[in-house]
Amino acid sequence: MFERVAILGTGLMGGSLAAALGARLPAVHRVGYGLEPDLSQARARGLFDETAHTVADAVRGADLVVLAAPISVNCALMDEVVDNLSPDALLTDLSSVKRPVVAALEAAVTRREGADVLTRFVASHPIAGSEKSGPDAADAALFVGREAVLSRLPATAPDTVARLEALWRCVGARVTHMTVGQHDRVFALVSHVPHAVAFVMAGVVANDLGASAVGEEPVRAGEHAGPGLLDMTRIAASSPALWADILIQNRVPTLAGLVALASRLQALAVTLQAEDRAALTALLARGADWRRGQ
Repeated sequence: MFERVAILGTGLMGGSLAAALGARLPAVHRVGYGLEPDLSQARARGLFDETAHTVADAVRGADLVVLAAPISVNCALMDEVVDNLSPDALLTDLSSVKRPVVAALEAAVTRREGADVLTRFVASHPIAGSEKSGPDAADAALFVGREAVLSRLPATAPDTVARLEALWRCVGARVTHMTVGQHDRVFALVSHVPHAVAFVMAGVVANDLGASAVGEEPVRAGEHAGPGLLDMTRIAASSPALWADILIQNRVPTLAGLVALASRLQALAVTLQAEDRAALTALLARGADWRRGQ
């Protein structure tokens, strides 16, 4: 399948892919590139067979290069990756937003007149993760049973797609396909907006100072959070810097999702103000029906 895989980014996603390859394809030589202290932690855990301190050293000689850093970093690395990519090597990324990565690749290829690189690229998004981060959270079973969305470009060769499909199936994922535009719209709604809401809801609770009626001792709501709130806001324990990057990179469809959410919240407020039990029940039922079907 692949002999030498370079993974640029040694955190949760890159580290988990390295661990999965080690468990399922032990003959693959895994090269890791990343920043400290993640790189040293990944090395200490044995996630990689080799670590590199430059992009060029990591990419050179690899037959698959995986961009597994945060989106803005993946984009910033693209020129150097394209410069050092072997003539037959495939390229993919694990970013949760695709348009910026594709734009960076197309710009790098245009500057270098290396159009054939586009035939060897397919975007990957494994729908797996955790509120934890870093190589210490890497898990060889992270992708088992999870969806891996592949987004090919118009120029992507069929063999490129087939080889990446085989890779993701090998680490336990089920493969689906979307265009780049479809991907960013869908995951704005099912991932990026929910993360934004979780962060904001947790912030609302954190800001509650326990205001009470005169003469009553203040009681902070957050000190009494039960499973409902904790389940809803679990993902708010994720990296704020990482999620700020994701939200900005996918801001147009995310803003559209937030507008749709705001409209629903306004409808909820109106029915509450009117004490319209039937309308409120109907509004809640739409969400309940969808969730129960999952």
